[in-house]
Amino acid sequence: MKKIGMIFILFFGIIVSSSLLASCGEETIPVEDISMPENVELFKGQSKVIDVDFTPQNAYNYYINFESSDSQIVEITNSSFNKVRVYAKNYGNVTITCIVKNIEGYEEITAETNISVTDGEMFDIAINSDQLDLLYYEGQTLNLSDIKVYACYQSGNRVLLQENEYEIDIPNPLTIGSVVRVQYGVYQDEIMLNVIEDILLKIELTNSPTKTQYLVGESFNPEGMIIKSVWASGKREIVEDFTYDSTPFKHDDSVVRINYQNFSVEIPISVRATYQVYDYSQLQNIINMAQDGDSIMIIGQHSNVDTVYIPASKNLYIYGEVGETISITAKEDSPAFIITGDSGSLTLANLTIISQGTAESSIVFENVDSEINLVLQDVIQE
Repeated sequence: MKKIGMIFILFFGIIVSSSLLASCGEETIPVEDISMPENVELFKGQSKVIDVDFTPQNAYNYYINFESSDSQIVEITNSSFNKVRVYAKNYGNVTITCIVKNIEGYEEITAETNISVTDGEMFDIAINSDQLDLLYYEGQTLNLSDIKVYACYQSGNRVLLQENEYEIDIPNPLTIGSVVRVQYGVYQDEIMLNVIEDILLKIELTNSPTKTQYLVGESFNPEGMIIKSVWASGKREIVEDFTYDSTPFKHDDSVVRINYQNFSVEIPISVRATYQVYDYSQLQNIINMAQDGDSIMIIGQHSNVDTVYIPASKNLYIYGEVGETISITAKEDSPAFIITGDSGSLTLANLTIISQGTAESSIVFENVDSEINLVLQDVIQE
């Protein structure tokens, strides 16, 4: 016949009973000694079971209790009569104590395990892509300071490595498919950057040309002008190889178009005449004193005017006031203009020239065999 012996386990200060079978008349077997691992290392967040060895192994009829010297660092989460499960909550060092008391004699026997909670072992490195831009463009340069490399530990903690602690390969300037590679001891990591083609979006005028006011017949001077290209990456570069129309300005020109690749930008300009004539009776005097290539703007309407003689050799540009067509009505049986000389050029623009009576034309060549380049722009002869 068997009798029931009792083992009492104290868990968090609570006595828990457990049954063992012993032979009838057999004496209680007291605990003589216990032992636990002297030192245990845990990483933060790790749970581990620590064994308690009893001498003798078949001891029974005792109380057992486990205590943590700091439950904010290592917490006891579960225990049995020869095991205790602990959980590392925070960094630090604690002592787990096992206390055993025999039922008979209440002799107290203790054993301790020193637990150190750290980050554990490093097992990898990682490039922090959160520090990088989501998008790069071809030709851009990636700075070393943009790269953050972390050592990864068992605890899940990541420790920033210093730039001089690892080797890094940055493929500058960046191209499509560029990969950043990092080597730290036996560990390595790489990340492919999202690099796309950098495209030209537009050109812009960042500094106006020194000269924006011109006389008729002058050509555009880009001195002082700065044109920049604007790219998808935000890059701006000074453009040197732009083009523009260098044709001499006419009276109604108001902008210059600057071209670069498929883009252009317009620069406002103003064009004026060398002389302005309000009284048609003064036109002949101004023509007589004008120099080669000068321009003359006629303002207002003029009726029953005397014939004006224009030397073709002076290469004049005569036009009506910009914004309206100027009417010039010659006297009865008289032309409005007589072009003198055998060679040269003359430009007439924005004029309505009216002949009265029997005059064959409002513009007459003194010498019908002369070689004169006559340019009429929006000129009406009636």
